[in-house]
Amino acid sequence: MSRRDEQELTRQVHAISQPEFALFDEFREEASSLLEVQAKMQEIAYGTAGAAWSIVDGFVMHRGRIFVPSSSALWPQLLAAAHGAGYEGTQKTLHRLHASFYSPHVPKLVRDHVRGCAVC
Repeated sequence: MSRRDEQELTRQVHAISQPEFALFDEFREEASSLLEVQAKMQEIAYGTAGAAWSIVDGFVMHRGRIFVPSSSALWPQLLAAAHGAGYEGTQKTLHRLHASFYSPHVPKLVRDHVRGCAVC
């Protein structure tokens, strides 16, 4: 692998682990209507969510990663960006997503996305 290829791969990985601000704004807007996010915010406020959960800059966080429930309409965008950064299969796609996002159902979402990938 050339140095230029390594730099491009590094840029792509950082792009998925540091999503665009537009995506943040979209999710912030969507999160106000997602029952899972609202319920978790209440648990955090009441102190019943556990130490892994917090609210940072209006986002519900799980161990420093943004909680995006599987019902979010943004998953297709997130999956396409994470998988499209290299088309390297399920594990690499999971790794890219786990850097910034949390959902207990993310492994299934990634497996389904990779299985349906026309490029792969």
